[in-house]
Amino acid sequence: MSISRKVLLGSLSVSVVSVLLTALITAGVGFNIAESVIENEARKALITQRESQKDFIHSYLQTIKHELKAFSASHSVVDSAEGFIASYDDFPKTVSSNEISDKLEDYYTGQFGATYAESNPGSSLSPGNLLNSISDKARLMQYHFIADNANPLGQKDALDSLDFS
Repeated sequence: MSISRKVLLGSLSVSVVSVLLTALITAGVGFNIAESVIENEARKALITQRESQKDFIHSYLQTIKHELKAFSASHSVVDSAEGFIASYDDFPKTVSSNEISDKLEDYYTGQFGATYAESNPGSSLSPGNLLNSISDKARLMQYHFIADNANPLGQKDALDSLDFS
């Protein structure tokens, strides 16, 4: 092989390597720039969404605040609240505590417990601990309004009166 051929092949090799190296560097820089642009656009979109949600929530809370102020000034609401307090204070206080606790625990482990376990896999419900942490009056109310309520689970709010006979 002649010297001119060797020089030509050497020059060609250096040129090809230079072109390939330049292409790789340019592609890497371009990729980094594109990644940075996409990340910045995603950040801007998230910030815009956050600000929009913040404004919506702030507006919603202001609406609730104004409604609460309006309702609290209503004489019928004040009268009702006073009536609820009086009814709570007059609620019967004495009943066989063991019987009520047993029926409440049966309700929480049976009907309610099954639904709870189905909706919350991996969670455990300990009715005994829950019932021991509430007052006798709260236990009595839970018995009358929940456990002794003939309406099915999910419709307990349909109860409209209690019979203490």
